[in-house]
Amino acid sequence: METMQTIVLVTCVISLLSGILDALKPNRKFDRQMRLLLSAVFLLAILAPLTGGLDALQWDWDTDAAVSEDLTSEMKKQTLEYAQENLAQSLQSYLQENGIADASVQVEMHMTDDACIEINRVMVSCTNPETALALLTECFGEEVRIDVENAS
Repeated sequence: METMQTIVLVTCVISLLSGILDALKPNRKFDRQMRLLLSAVFLLAILAPLTGGLDALQWDWDTDAAVSEDLTSEMKKQTLEYAQENLAQSLQSYLQENGIADASVQVEMHMTDDACIEINRVMVSCTNPETALALLTECFGEEVRIDVENAS
């Protein structure tokens, strides 16, 4: 509150001085120089009380880093969940297109430290496990663990 009172007082004083200097100038050819000078003084006078107040503001970088880390962790978690759901739906559609209409698909993934998503395991439950296993092995190769169970 004191800072605001100081700014208002300084503004009033500078305005008063500005008016007096404007009345005392010798002729109109100094208008631009006078306006520039008064604007600079006015701006500096208003900013002076604020700079003293800015020293009191300290940014807590540790809290900022913790919040950023929490947000990044939450974003990675949501991205991984969406990727799992998307891949499961895509695989289910793929299996349905290839004649396995009753397939139920679940996917396990993880995110590496460099934010790469890797597929750990694909689990399928259907009435035609041999065909589903062949299709998924063709899709993923031997790099992903594929578990197919008979859903009879």
